[in-house]
Amino acid sequence: MKQLFLYSTLLFLVACAANKKTLTFQSGKQATKVMMRVPKGFASDMGRTDGESIKEFFYAYPDGALLYIYRNASWPTKNAGLVEAAKKPGDKKGRDYPVFKGVDGGLAWKEVQVDSFLIGYKNVPPTRLGVFENALSSFIIK
Repeated sequence: MKQLFLYSTLLFLVACAANKKTLTFQSGKQATKVMMRVPKGFASDMGRTDGESIKEFFYAYPDGALLYIYRNASWPTKNAGLVEAAKKPGDKKGRDYPVFKGVDGGLAWKEVQVDSFLIGYKNVPPTRLGVFENALSSFIIK
């Protein structure tokens, strides 16, 4: 019974540490909505366009952590250099795109492909890793 209470309390605290965000990515006349639980406390949230439509949303935090959602942009993701260094022969984008993650300077980073989206985080301190992991696992394409 104590374990169930502790687990329920932990889930409640994680849920309270995030804001549910619905974002729209436009491609021509086609709009795709996505939803994610974004960790609270971001200092800025921005969308980056290619001149026509938004291709990337990102959330920057005061401690340097960054969360991003990227779709079909002509520029590299925030973790592109780290992903390239972590790739093994045969890794490719698409259906078999693996999860790339690691630690750089004591801070965690991760990039995952979900359909045509690349989602990830960078510069996350170990004490906040769970909240950012929950953000990525909450990603839904509507």
